[in-house]
Amino acid sequence: MVKLKVKTPAFVYVAGDDTWAPSAIAYAEACRDNKVPCDFTKTEHGGHGFGLKLPLPQDVKDCPDKLHAFLDGLK
Repeated sequence: MVKLKVKTPAFVYVAGDDTWAPSAIAYAEACRDNKVPCDFTKTEHGGHGFGLKLPLPQDVKDCPDKLHAFLDGLK
């Protein structure tokens, strides 16, 4: 198990077709294993850097709303 020093809640939203997806998934698993709150979403498509692509790819259109909800929950 990877030990995390930081216990800050995390928001991890990744597209399965992103070549960096395994790193994001590993981080979300490390959060879970260390009992760090983690809002994790994995979609099938979207690629890397989907937040910079306008319009957003169909599979990741809910990302901004999920991020807003996550941030609102930190208040």
